[in-house]
Amino acid sequence: MRLFRIFFCVSVVVCLTAVGVSAEQTVLTEVRQSASEASTEEARECLNRLREKTGNYDHTLFFLRLLVWRQGVSLADIGTSEHELDELRLENSKYAAELCLDELRTGTLLYDHTLEKMRNHLRLGYWSLADIGTSKNELDSLRYSNRRFVAAAYLDSLRHGTIYYNPMMASLRSNLSHGGYLLTDIGASEEELADLWRQNCKFSAEVSLTNLKEGRLPCDVALAGLRRHIFLGNLSLADVSVDEAELRRIVRQARRRQH
Repeated sequence: MRLFRIFFCVSVVVCLTAVGVSAEQTVLTEVRQSASEASTEEARECLNRLREKTGNYDHTLFFLRLLVWRQGVSLADIGTSEHELDELRLENSKYAAELCLDELRTGTLLYDHTLEKMRNHLRLGYWSLADIGTSKNELDSLRYSNRRFVAAAYLDSLRHGTIYYNPMMASLRSNLSHGGYLLTDIGASEEELADLWRQNCKFSAEVSLTNLKEGRLPCDVALAGLRRHIFLGNLSLADVSVDEAELRRIVRQARRRQH
């Protein structure tokens, strides 16, 4: 009777263990199946984006193929074919080129980069400039008009205050000069630029002083920046609400923090 009880207990444990293993395998199978279905659905979403057109078609197409390969499914399983994908690649390359052209026509700080992107999309799809409604003459014209856009954008930044006033001011003047524009063409004057130069020097000096007080930059770097902006703007320490004695105290504190 005792042996029977022992055998019964062992049998129960074995059965429970088997059930546990079986349950775990079932869960793993369901997880894998769920992940597979999710990846397949994601591949279909990529396909839909291509059909609706996207400027990011090359990455979308690559990701679609990667998902299909990982899951071991066919293009037919997600409702497409090599022929359709090739057609979609061509259509989307034209669409992406048109987006770049729109950006060039509107104005961009990255004209050369955007132009090269547009030309690359055209090459990939075997399209011509005429296919997207433009020409070499228009692109040459857009290059000049874009210089006005860039100059105006830098003027806006200077009016709002920037620590990059020096290169922005230089680029503003360079773009106007190369584009054949005057300051009046962007609604500015030499008097305003002189005022903006001083204002931005003061703004940058105040930023450097804050960096010095709060230890955001190494002491010597922040101090050099402060003195440089004061010099370039023909300012004094009083213009940033500090005097030499106060500045020496701030510098001592900053150096103690560093050490």
